[in-house]
Amino acid sequence: MKKSRQQLQAERNQVERLLRNGLEDRDIIRELNMNRSAFYACKRRIFKEEAEIFKQQTIDDIAFHSSTLHARLRRLLNIAERKLESMAISDTKDIAPMLVQAKEIAINIWELETQGIRVANSEFNRNVHRVESKELVSR
Repeated sequence: MKKSRQQLQAERNQVERLLRNGLEDRDIIRELNMNRSAFYACKRRIFKEEAEIFKQQTIDDIAFHSSTLHARLRRLLNIAERKLESMAISDTKDIAPMLVQAKEIAINIWELETQGIRVANSEFNRNVHRVESKELVSR
């Protein structure tokens, strides 16, 4: 029996949700009891749609989302730091997981800042190249 459009959309949404949650392909196929070829066709469609959305974003959009994410990560790190400062030395079993989370947040912040620097540098180099190209053409 052929699936309805609504069923296909619901299945696509489930696949997308599980992909975003980091499940591996084989686990998604097993959990949703999907045919392998149907799963990979659905995954290709999801990635194609995401690529189209990403292509439409401007540098300003990306910068806005990046700065929003950066602010959220900073707040999370501040919360973790305050929590660690308020914990007693005897709470070592509770401190270890908190330190791991704080470390992961700090790494994410560093990666985001590093990526932002790379994007800014790339944009700067593109602008310099455009200016140089215009100067060469006008000579």
